[in-house]
Amino acid sequence: MFVKKFDGGNFLKLLLYVDYMLIVERDRLKIGMLKKALNRTFSMKHLGPARQILGMHIISGPVEEAVVVALSTMEAEYMVAMEAGKDVIWIKDFIKELGIQ
Repeated sequence: MFVKKFDGGNFLKLLLYVDYMLIVERDRLKIGMLKKALNRTFSMKHLGPARQILGMHIISGPVEEAVVVALSTMEAEYMVAMEAGKDVIWIKDFIKELGIQ
């Protein structure tokens, strides 16, 4: 694992396992710059956003939240359901604050 820290507490993490690479960074521009730099030296294929690595499911939320790694599909589904429940409660409370019945 390689970690590069930036001003403001931001960081970029590059994780390598055999032929697989996972890049973690909030700033997509920095991810793009790293990928371009690596492509100059290595032959790489972009597989899209990570959904799973080493048998663990990855669930990402809004940018300000951390990425969560689940060890099973059932655990991942539970985490998604829990987050959806939180959103429903927030929306219900927001509608109540607006005075809408």
